[in-house]
Parts: sequence; C-alpha cells; structure tokens
Amino acid sequence: MPKTTILSLTLATALTVSAAAAIFRVDHADIGVGFEEGEFDLHVHNEDNGVEFEPEAVTFLVKFASRITVPDGDQWNFLRPTGSTQVWQLDKEPSPDAVFLGFGSEEIEAGALDDNEFFLALTSLKAPEGAFVAVYDVDAFGEPSLIYSSRDGLDATDSRRFEAGNHEHFNVAFSAPGQYELTFTATAEVQGQTRTGTATYIFYAQSEADADGAQVVAQRREAYAVGTTGASITRLGPAAIDPSTGGAVFAAQIATEEDGTGAAIIRSDINGVLTPVATFKDAPANEAALRFRQFNDPVVGPEGEVAFVATLANKVGGATPRTDSVIALAHSPGTEIIVREGDDAPGLTNLKFQKFHWLVLDAPGSMVFGAKASGAGRPKSGVWRRLASGEIELVAAQGAPFATEVGPKIVKTILPLTNSPSAKEQTRAVSPVSELSLLVTFNDNTTAIVRVPGVGTM
Repeated sequence: MPKTTILSLTLATALTVSAAAAIFRVDHADIGVGFEEGEFDLHVHNEDNGVEFEPEAVTFLVKFASRITVPDGDQWNFLRPTGSTQVWQLDKEPSPDAVFLGFGSEEIEAGALDDNEFFLALTSLKAPEGAFVAVYDVDAFGEPSLIYSSRDGLDATDSRRFEAGNHEHFNVAFSAPGQYELTFTATAEVQGQTRTGTATYIFYAQSEADADGAQVVAQRREAYAVGTTGASITRLGPAAIDPSTGGAVFAAQIATEEDGTGAAIIRSDINGVLTPVATFKDAPANEAALRFRQFNDPVVGPEGEVAFVATLANKVGGATPRTDSVIALAHSPGTEIIVREGDDAPGLTNLKFQKFHWLVLDAPGSMVFGAKASGAGRPKSGVWRRLASGEIELVAAQGAPFATEVGPKIVKTILPLTNSPSAKEQTRAVSPVSELSLLVTFNDNTTAIVRVPGVGTM
C-alpha cells in the first residue's frame, strides 16, 4: 500500500517553543535537563538545530522498522516481552533513519548543584495495556545493564545519578506498539536544600499499519522555530509536493514571539523537518530594503525550486500600492525578486507590469507567468517566459501578433491550459519537456489550443 504524505515540524535555532505535538522521526534530540534561577527546567533539546521544545510539544516516533530481536541468554530476560522476541528500540548508536535520543544536562553550570550531580528517576508511565519500557546500556563485552524498567512497576531503583554538564545515550526499548508517556523527575541538593523538577515525554511505537499510514506534514497550532524566533502555525494554506525530495512546500499563517502574526512559505523534507522559504518579516536577497507581507500559493519546480506571487510591505524600502506585487524565486542562497509591478513589460512598448495572475516553473531557473500590463494605451493581458539566464521574453499578449504554423494571428484573449475539475492534480499548462499549452482566442474569432516550444527547443 503506498504511503500518503501530509508531514511534521521541526526548525531553526536556540529558543524554547511549545504547542501541539511536533513529530520527531530522525532527529538527534535529548531529554534535556537545565537548572536556572533555583529551578529545574526539563525540556526537549533538538541537537540538529538548537531548538528547545516543551516536552508536551514533541512526540518521539519509534518506527516499526526499529524493532529488534532480543538476544538469547538469561541476561536479556528483562527485555524479552511475554510471548514475543521483539521490541521497538531507539538505539544508543546514531542511525539516519531513527531518532537518536540522548540525556543531556550541558546547560547546567558547574557549581549550580551540590557535588555537580542530580538524580533522574522514571516516576510514572502511561502505556498500552500490558506493555513496558526499558532503558538500558551495554558494555564493551556486550553485557546489558538496566537503568529504568517499568516491567515490574516503578520504584526507587528506577533512578540514576547524572553529572551536571554531561551528555549520554542509552537504548530505549518499548515492548508493544502504541503511545507511551514517560514522566521523569530530577532531584538535586542545592546548598543543602532539595530541588525537584518533573516533566512527561511522549513516545509513539508504530504498528505495521501505522507505518503504512499518512505522514503528518503540519498541524495547526504546531510549534516550531523560524530564524531566531519561536513561532506556531495558526492557519495552513495550499501545499505542493516537491518532486526532488518527496517533501512538500506549503503556505501558512504563523504567529511569532517577537513580530506578531503574518504569512509564510514553508518547506518540509520527507522526514518532516521544516525550513522557512520566506516569511512576512524577510527581505528579498536582491532587494534588502524591502520586506515581504503576503504570499500566494507556492509552486514547485522539477528540482525543488519554489516560486510564488508575493505582496511587499508598503512604505518599506519605497514600496507603494503600485509597485508592491512581485514574483519571487526561492533558491540557494535566498529568495529573490524575479519581476516586479511597475517593471517594463518586455515585448509591449510603453507598458509596465500591473498585476501577476499565475505562474508555472517549467525548467530549472525558468518559469512562465501570466500578467496584466498597462500604461500608455489599453491594458493588455499576456504570457511571458523567464529564462534561466534571467531574460524575460513575451510569449503572447492581447492585440499582439502570434506566430502559428498557418501564419500570424492577432490575439484577442489568452489563458493557460488549466487543470480539469476531474483531474486537478495534473499539470496541464507546461509539459515535462517545457512545452507551454495555451487556450487562445484570436481576432478572427477562432479559438484554439496552441503549443509553444519549450525552453530547450526554442
């Protein structure tokens, strides 16, 4: 059964964010223990990007493929489920296909705790009926040593001493599929006084059916980070699949800690790790004085390029209501403006771009877009192609001659060949070889579907 993709959220830099669960699939992340202003701070620290999450904001996914067979020998009986030989395990060694879970206290400064130590106990567990969790280590000779186990209930033995400022990894095993909620309590002496802190961490061990299920791309109210600011998604917009990775690019409204709410275009890779393509507070790479304000639906090219029609913030960098509409193309190292309202419309004398209607990415660095141009004379709608070289050339426009195989004709109206209602997922305007299909009515009142050669055949 093919997997359906929808995707999840993890991004940017050192801050703490909280909201509905972000799903960690392949992240290097820690059960983080900090101590600030006389109190413990238990959190999730994403080592891949520096983001800190509140524990309830993260679900650690334990994939169906992460199951292992329990080794033979009585020393492994603690791990062997009744009636089974397999467990779901997050391994202490890194894997590109699984969460690499650590226990980290690097944030605790030397001397903050008496003897520079604290104890971390597994104090409660919610799990599928009859299921247990075990956290254990293995020495150089392959012998296991148990750290935490809920198999026979939790008690004072399910506690371990940690050195402050340290970072360790262990094997974390689950005996059955389903959701587990592990509550840890940190305890330390500070100038002779006992200090404690508690937090609950969520893990989900996949069943075989889960592994074939839809992958959650993004959730409303989900927390993540953009740039150096914490943010959450307040509204999800249209999405497009990225054919280069199998991920997705989608429009959203976000709420940030420092800058309020606004629009964003966000890219998610196949593992659900998000990176912002552009947000309402970003400047185009080639126009640093300007700022984006709104974005139309994104389109994605064959190699993962992202383009969109955007509106600039007025009164910033000289943008006005007559010059605030742009087409932007996102690629490394940033997002640049390709064409802007008020620019000269190539191929139409004394006319300037007034409004952008639609666009299609047809080849790396190349796009086709529809726009309205106005100025001295009657406004005209037309279609232009932007080549990878950066040159923009007219394909067809109202009132302009259009070369066909049966001679030139004068264009009356022009539209892209749009998706049919019964097959909206099919891209019809541009073929895989960059041939452009248009629906054109000419001044002789004939209407035709015409095919314009692609960039590689022009």
